Amino acid sequence: IYTEARFGWSAFMVGLSFACFGLLHAVFQSVAAGPLSKALGERRLLWLALLVDAIGYVAFAFIANGWYVFPLCLLFSFGSLATTALQSILSQQVDESRQGELQGALTSLVSLGAIIAPLASDFGLKTPETQRAVIAEIQLRSRGAGLAGTVVPVWDAGAGRMAFIAPQPWHPFFR
Repeated sequence: IYTEARFGWSAFMVGLSFACFGLLHAVFQSVAAGPLSKALGERRLLWLALLVDAIGYVAFAFIANGWYVFPLCLLFSFGSLATTALQSILSQQVDESRQGELQGALTSLVSLGAIIAPLASDFGLKTPETQRAVIAEIQLRSRGAGLAGTVVPVWDAGAGRMAFIAPQPWHPFFR
């Protein structure tokens, strides 16, 4: 939605950028993770990957042309090595009998992080109709990406309060 609004991208361009990131991500994970981990050590790789990822996000906020997204995919793909390094570090802290539990918990956290996205800061000021339209659009795109589930927008309501739109049975979870 962001690149469509900011750069006038079509669905094709959005898909192309995701394909570029996916390809580079696969290359970094399969080719670069092992050698970099050996050369730097897992802790240094973790910190370097987090730094590179942060630089990518800051740069993304300031890019003027949509095509800059493609070179940034290199930074984000390198940044994805932080997850690999963290998994390696944590797996060394847990005995063999708890490895499955650890990896399951890490996978759950990564999956949750992959579906949580920030909303525009003015989301809470939009009309209920506009909010529903935004939620429907995100839900549609999520389904198109093969994600199951329900989109639940959560935002800062000011004064230290959180606001959300969720099915009624879920409200206790968000309070």
